[in-house]
Amino acid sequence: MAAEALAAGGRQRRAHRKSTNGCQYCKKRHVKCDEQQPTCGLCKKVKKMCSLASDTAESTTAKPGEGFTLPSNASPAFNHAGLSFRTRHGEGFKSSCVSIPAPLSPPHLQPLPIADLELLYKQMRHNQAIGRDGGDIQIGFAFPYVLHSILSLSALQLFSEQPSRTELLDRACAHQNPALALVRPHLLDINKCNVEAVVKFSAITSVVALAQPLYQQPYRVSRRNDPIDDMLISFHMTRGIRTVLERQWQIEQVEFDPDAGPALDDEDPWQQDLMSKYPPYPVLRDLINIHCTIEEDILVCLDATRKIFSFVTLLEECPNLHPDARLVQIWPIEIKKRFFDMLIARKPIALLILGYYSVLMRLRSDTMWPLHEWPSKLLQRVEEVLGDEWLEYLEWPKSRVLDLIDEEECVSKTSVLSC
Repeated sequence: MAAEALAAGGRQRRAHRKSTNGCQYCKKRHVKCDEQQPTCGLCKKVKKMCSLASDTAESTTAKPGEGFTLPSNASPAFNHAGLSFRTRHGEGFKSSCVSIPAPLSPPHLQPLPIADLELLYKQMRHNQAIGRDGGDIQIGFAFPYVLHSILSLSALQLFSEQPSRTELLDRACAHQNPALALVRPHLLDINKCNVEAVVKFSAITSVVALAQPLYQQPYRVSRRNDPIDDMLISFHMTRGIRTVLERQWQIEQVEFDPDAGPALDDEDPWQQDLMSKYPPYPVLRDLINIHCTIEEDILVCLDATRKIFSFVTLLEECPNLHPDARLVQIWPIEIKKRFFDMLIARKPIALLILGYYSVLMRLRSDTMWPLHEWPSKLLQRVEEVLGDEWLEYLEWPKSRVLDLIDEEECVSKTSVLSC
């Protein structure tokens, strides 16, 4: 009787969990679909055409303006017949698209940082122009604070060539600030692994400090900066390299400073040769002895002067020995602290020596672009501060700086005419 009643009331529904996206065959059979694409388990078992296969084809057919979407369990395979896909269950199917209108865009792929790539390209071209390899950039990939400093300096250089692009100044700051934050832990723990990167960072940052005063935001142009103060700030940054270098020499077990220049006394043949080759040199030494009343002041001023003329003759006679601006940066590192304090105090004899340093900068303005403007800018300010009393003693550095500028302009015009 129960059987008859059951038959009369129709077939009982089979108990199963609901499947929202199941195929049509499983829904008709009132069974749970495992929703495996492109063919579910039941359709595969009974060898039925699964409706999920057609749904998959529709979902993978890109409409105009849409991207190309793959099943979540499919992986691409390339062969001569075209692009095909295989699921983790082994079923294969081909894309119904003849062409893919939009590239695949993995969610982790970020847009290219075009602004930063422009700066990197600029730096690479600059390195190529002056014959420098890309070692700094390569180190920057392992130590981001080096790369940030490189990009900051590159932004300033690009702005010097395209002054209408004031956003480059913001880019320079945007890179220099994280560079300073990232390098701090390594400055506190300089070791064999990071010492080269810290040295590179320090050297680049000192150049940034030299370049920043030359290129300022338009709203800061009205604020008059003193070139002597700006130069001393750069010196202060550069002198910090000494601490890093000493740590590097300690790690590498170097017992002397290979870039300090020759230690000479007055009777040394090299010293005598400097005096005969550069007539202003003995004149400057006499001025030091006249205007300095303290023995220690005399010694540090003579030392600073000797290094300037020693480095000048090295760059003029052996330009390939130091093709970069290393000697220009070494001078503020090697001057004694007492002489640096004399510069801060604006002692006239110290400022006069600083004026002679402009010749050294001009000799390497071809390899360090901020040095194009600094020599004449610094000399002009030194002349203003010292006044007419010292004017005749500045004739030699002024003539050397101006002669080198005229020579560069002549070479530039000749190259243009020959094009």
